[in-house]
Amino acid sequence: MTDPDDDIARTLKIAETLRAHLAPLWQAYWDQWNGLHPLPSILSTHLCRESSHAALRALEAAGHEGWQVQAGAVSLFNYVDVPLDVTNLDGANEDDSIEEAAHTWLVNEALGIRLDLTADQFGQVDTVVIEPLDAGEDYIDLLDEVDWMDDPDISDVVDQWTTGPSYDETVEVLKSLTPAQMVSLAL
Repeated sequence: MTDPDDDIARTLKIAETLRAHLAPLWQAYWDQWNGLHPLPSILSTHLCRESSHAALRALEAAGHEGWQVQAGAVSLFNYVDVPLDVTNLDGANEDDSIEEAAHTWLVNEALGIRLDLTADQFGQVDTVVIEPLDAGEDYIDLLDEVDWMDDPDISDVVDQWTTGPSYDETVEVLKSLTPAQMVSLAL
């Protein structure tokens, strides 16, 4: 059995690698919609499904086992200053507030870890959330109730994001992030 602190440290390196791959893709995604949709203030906004599925594909290609995409929502009840890009949905008035937002993230039940690569879109953190599964009271598991996961447009984006030299390099870096590698990084 591995040390939970080592699992968190390794997951942080994994998250940094995945975000480095995803960030330019988020920019390109929003650039293609320039003029049709305003550029969000935080580029990961509304790209949690694509990002989670692309990350899962990279993790699986690199041999990291046990990860899965979790669909649900994030409770915004205790959040302050949530960006309007999240809360001002089509058809909503600026004064309308929402109590939760549909969201996806990754979980590894064997490690007991939640990895949210696009947590920054809610304006409460600057980057990812890595935490024990039992620590996230704001995360609501709605997997059985979700009807928006099988959108073919998302599959097309994931296919685009998981091909080419950048993706191949990301997978190679992820392959190097084994528990033994993390021990040598800590020394």
